[in-house]
Amino acid sequence: MHGNTLPYLFWGRNRFQGDLLFFEQLLCSLADIKEDLVIVGDFNIHVEAVDNCKARLFNQLVESLGWTQLVDGRTHTAAHTLDLVLTRTGSPFVVNVQVGDLVSDHHLITCSIGLGRPQRKKMTVSCRDYRSIDLNDLVDDLLQLPLILDPVLDTDDCLASLNGLVDQYGDIRHVIENHAKLQVKEVTIRDPAPWINKRILDARRALRKGERLWRCSGYLEVHLESYKTLASDYSETIKTEKGQYYCSIVADCGGDQRKLYRLVDSWLGREKACVLPEEKSATDLANRFAAFFNDKDLHSIVDSENNTARLAQTVERRRIMRLARCLLRYRGGHDP
Repeated sequence: MHGNTLPYLFWGRNRFQGDLLFFEQLLCSLADIKEDLVIVGDFNIHVEAVDNCKARLFNQLVESLGWTQLVDGRTHTAAHTLDLVLTRTGSPFVVNVQVGDLVSDHHLITCSIGLGRPQRKKMTVSCRDYRSIDLNDLVDDLLQLPLILDPVLDTDDCLASLNGLVDQYGDIRHVIENHAKLQVKEVTIRDPAPWINKRILDARRALRKGERLWRCSGYLEVHLESYKTLASDYSETIKTEKGQYYCSIVADCGGDQRKLYRLVDSWLGREKACVLPEEKSATDLANRFAAFFNDKDLHSIVDSENNTARLAQTVERRRIMRLARCLLRYRGGHDP
C-alpha cells in the first residue's frame, strides 16, 4: 500500500461461470505483490454449504494459496453467503467485517480497513509566547534593573558612559526571556494548496479579524452575524478560485488528449509503470534495443527506395499515356 491508496480487486458474478482455473491463476499472479490486497464482490458461490462441491473446492483453493474469507453469515435473501471479502491470511489490514441491512436482494457488507495516512516531514522550531507574560510582574522586574536604579552616567568619558548604558540596556532582554520561556515544538511541514492566492489569503485574514472582534466584544449577536457572513464569503472564495484553477489547467491542455489524460490520471492517483522487456543483463537489453532500431532504420530505407521506384514508374506511365493521347488526337485530325 502506498500512502492512502487502496489496492483492491472487485470480482463480478459474471466472471465466475466456469471452473476455478481463472481464479487460481489470479491468486497466483498476486503472490509476488507485497502490498496489502483486498478482493471483494459477488462470487455467486454458496461458500457456507459444506455439501457443495464447488464451494469445497473454492474454500480449499483460497486456503491453500494463503487467503482468508472474512464474511460470516448470509448475504443474500436466499440465505446463502455469496458476497465475499478476501485478504491474506494473518493480515490485520481488514477487520470488523459485518453483514448489514438488506439492499435489494443482497445485504450490505461493512468493514474497517487499515489505511495509513501519508507521512509528512516534520521540523523542530523554537518560539516564545510573549502573550502569556504577566505585565505587572514584568514591570516590577524592570524597575529593579541597574538601568533604572543606577544608570552609568559618566560626564568625563562619554564613550565609556555609552558602552555602560548599552550593557545595562541588554539586561532588559534577559528579563523578558525569563518571563517568556523558550519553547521547542515539532511542526509538520505542509505544502500550500496550488489554488491558494492573494484573494483567498485576504478573505482568510478578514475572517480571523472578524472572529477576534466577535470574541473580544463579549460574543455580541451583531458581531456573530458579521462573522458568519465573512465565513460564507471565505468558503465561496475558495470554491471559486479552486474551480478557476482546475479550469485553467484543463484549458492549457488545448486539444492534446494525451496531456489531458495524463492530467486526469495524476488527479486520480494513477501511475503507469515503465515496463521493459525481461532481460537478466542490462547489456543484453541495450543490444536488443540497438538491434531493433537498426532493423527499423534498414526497413525504412528499403521502403523509401521501393516507394521511389514505384513513383518513378507511375510518372513514366503517365507520360506515355499523355503522349499516346496526343498522337491519337493528331491522327484523328488528319486521317480521312
